[in-house]
Amino acid sequence: PHSRGVKSSSRLGCVDLLQQVQQRIQPRLHVFGHVHSGYGVTFDGTTLFVNASAVSNDFAPRNPCIVVDLPKDGISPAVVVYPVCELSEEEIFDWFRTNEYHQVLFYLEDTLPRLRGDDVVKTKDVPFMDLVDRLQMHRDRDGREELCRALLHLRADSYG
Repeated sequence: PHSRGVKSSSRLGCVDLLQQVQQRIQPRLHVFGHVHSGYGVTFDGTTLFVNASAVSNDFAPRNPCIVVDLPKDGISPAVVVYPVCELSEEEIFDWFRTNEYHQVLFYLEDTLPRLRGDDVVKTKDVPFMDLVDRLQMHRDRDGREELCRALLHLRADSYG
């Protein structure tokens, strides 16, 4: 639907679809994802709009999953469920090792203070470049790509 994306600076989407959704259908949840730059969630008071595009504008799978709770009562609004990661410094290090993210481990070993689960998986999105800065991975493109994959994996593992 028209302009229903949180990361998109342009007004993309279909005006007619937005009017039908808001004025006629009025669902509690509307999920879509064709406009990759519009990834995210907005709410108009009735409908939770979820642009669940898994890929970014360059078609790389960079956007984390969006989990929604849609109550069975048919009345209560849909709500976004956020992941919680309570891994300690040691447990987060073990998680990266167990899941064979070796390039990231190289940087984690030298990072002080050590990362904990809640440093990586936040209630809202953690700016990816903030972690790149903290781990000093600026010049390692392959390492950054692995970090991106690892963060998506850890976030998905953190829904309980």
